[in-house]
Amino acid sequence: MVYKVDYRDGDVLRWSLTDDGAEYAVDDGYAPTLYVSAHDDGTLADVRSPTTPATRPRKDRSARSFDTAPGVIEDIL
Repeated sequence: MVYKVDYRDGDVLRWSLTDDGAEYAVDDGYAPTLYVSAHDDGTLADVRSPTTPATRPRKDRSARSFDTAPGVIEDIL
C-alpha cells in the first residue's frame, strides 16, 4: 500500500512499507486527485483550477473530511 509520494528531479517516487522498512518505485503513471470545495461565501468557481483538464462533481464527502459542502474532484493528468 502506498503511504507517501515524493516528487524528486522530475520523477514521482511511490513509497511503500515492507517488512524491512520502506522502499520506493518510480511511478510514471501517477496522476493525483484533489477534492475541492468552497466555504463561507465562496463558490466552486472561486476554487476550481482553470488549468485542470478533468473535473467532475463530488457526490459525497472525501474520506478525510466531514465537509458536506458541494465540491468537485479534479484529476491532475
